[in-house]
Amino acid sequence: MQWHAVAASGRADFYLEMHSPRFARQGDTLNIEVEVPIGADEQLHIGTVDGSSKDVRRDSSHLKMTTFWDYLGSRYDRSWVRTMRFKNDAEITIFTVNKTNKSFAKTNVDPINCGEKYINYRIRGGDSLIFYDGLAEIDWISFSGYQEIDAILITGLPSGDGK
Repeated sequence: MQWHAVAASGRADFYLEMHSPRFARQGDTLNIEVEVPIGADEQLHIGTVDGSSKDVRRDSSHLKMTTFWDYLGSRYDRSWVRTMRFKNDAEITIFTVNKTNKSFAKTNVDPINCGEKYINYRIRGGDSLIFYDGLAEIDWISFSGYQEIDAILITGLPSGDGK
C-alpha cells in the first residue's frame, strides 16, 4: 500500500502505530481493553514526570496499549470504558500534570493512595483496573471533564501482594 498525505502535517507512522483499533456504534459503549505487559518484580514506565502527557501517549502506543492512557476522566467520549488487565499482581501509580482531581478517576476499585499529583492502585493478578470515562464529573471551574496524565509507573508485585 502506498501512503499519500492529504495535508502537509499527515504522517504515515500515525496509522502504522494503530496496532488494534476499536470500534463501536455511536451511543454504544466503546470498550478499550489492553493487557499490561508486566511480570513480578518488573517496572514499566509509561512517560516521564515532565509536565506533559505526550510521552504517555507515545509510550503506551509503542507498548501496543493504544494511545488513550494520557488522561483521567472523559476526554473524547463519555461512552468509553478503558480497561487495563493484569496477569500478575501490580501497583499502578498515575502521576497527573496538575493537582489530582479525584472526581475524574472513576474506576472499579478504590485507590489506595491519592496525593497532590498522583493516584495509586493495587490490582491482583487476573483482575483489571477499569476506567469509566462517562462517570467522570465535570469541573465547572476549568469547564473540563478530564485531566492530563504526566506518567504512569506500573510495578509488578510478588504473587499475593495485589489487594
